[in-house]
Amino acid sequence: MFHMAPGILPKKIYPCLPSPRYQLPATLNKKCRPLGPCGGAMLNVETYDAAESAAAERFSNRILQAFYPEMFATLGYPARARHEDQLRRYIDVMHETRTQFNMEHLLYGLTEDEFELFKQITRLVDKHATQQFGIRAHPTAALLRAIHALRIIKIVTGPERPVVLEVGPGCGYLAMLLLMEGYPYVGTDVVQAFYLYQNRMLSLAASNLVELAVDDGDILTIESPRAGTAIHIPWWKWVTLTPDSVKLSAGIMTCNHVLCEMHSHSLAYLARMARRILSNHPGGGKIVFENWGYNLLHSHESVSNKFAEYGLRLCHDEYAMSALVLAEEVEAWAGQQQQPSAVVQDTTSKPWVDHWPRLRRHVGAVLHHFPTLKRAAVMAVQGMSQIRQPESLPVVKSPSGVYPLSRQLTVGHKEVLDRATIQLPELRAFLQTHFGGEPPRLQDDVFLDLIGVRF
Repeated sequence: MFHMAPGILPKKIYPCLPSPRYQLPATLNKKCRPLGPCGGAMLNVETYDAAESAAAERFSNRILQAFYPEMFATLGYPARARHEDQLRRYIDVMHETRTQFNMEHLLYGLTEDEFELFKQITRLVDKHATQQFGIRAHPTAALLRAIHALRIIKIVTGPERPVVLEVGPGCGYLAMLLLMEGYPYVGTDVVQAFYLYQNRMLSLAASNLVELAVDDGDILTIESPRAGTAIHIPWWKWVTLTPDSVKLSAGIMTCNHVLCEMHSHSLAYLARMARRILSNHPGGGKIVFENWGYNLLHSHESVSNKFAEYGLRLCHDEYAMSALVLAEEVEAWAGQQQQPSAVVQDTTSKPWVDHWPRLRRHVGAVLHHFPTLKRAAVMAVQGMSQIRQPESLPVVKSPSGVYPLSRQLTVGHKEVLDRATIQLPELRAFLQTHFGGEPPRLQDDVFLDLIGVRF
């Protein structure tokens, strides 16, 4: 592996596009502070921004357009930090107000092992917040959602611990959980603030952190990491025009609360890369995730169809648990059935489906010039999405039954629920004990309670 000592930065990096090499800005020679057991570099804002700016000089317009947090820009959600202290805003976000829902209606309780992981990460995050930001804090809502994602990944992998590739890790708590459970980890994100916060969480959980924002290497040069190692890839190192040269192999790919929120070009690129990286895995890797993301700009069906174009078929889809597999795996399974005419999801073109994403983007672009109307439209769509959850999509099946991975998820989930004996009162009791009283509340939770908003 090409991990470099903190503070020693490469002069030649980013070989992923056919462009001339260049010298990194002098500002990147600032030392990154060590953090956590791995001794990895804790990125500061200036280091990340300088590396991103230097890399962006080499990219064309369409690439810069694609690898941009489109949903956050549409909703006006802050996606960049200007200095280190602002990263405190990302300790527990995207799932505010969902603690009770997550415990009672998503997880239906925690297993003993999950509760121990919850305790470990709570202590680590609180210690980090105290040392770095001078506040006490806990990541409960976001962490519980990450535990659910870990739960379904473990159902799929069983005792095996293949490489997990995560796209859009958010606060980074699933990454920490995976590392603690022995999975080699690779993660990438386009959002500056989240990427910086992820860097800190990875440093707390990984025994070896390869931080490609400052280390040499890119998506073409990295190979599958070992247990305890995390490879963190900034968006400019994730991009390549020669994806067939990618050597990285992953048994599991996960993209939680992100697929519908991606720019359409970035989504298509992800589907192309997923096909390559999962195909590199012996026996074929799988995409497992627990939520499609906010479908304001792109529908679940359009995302599923895009993956189908690149040879990945949806084999399981229910609330908070979905999976895709390589098309050749489906075809091999279908050929083994007594009645070989397996029914696969209908991906034939439907005019209204084909034009709906384009129409939504066009309407969004027009409304961008009329902020008041745009806010009203977004609120209307948000209101409708809270009233009615999207229906499950058609999945691969045969006359003799559902796809084996779908059955594995259904049966395995029921088995986990039988062991989920830790309920909300015990979780709250732990937090009160840890903090010596009522746990501190972040401003977002207080504000949303004040205005009566529930997600």
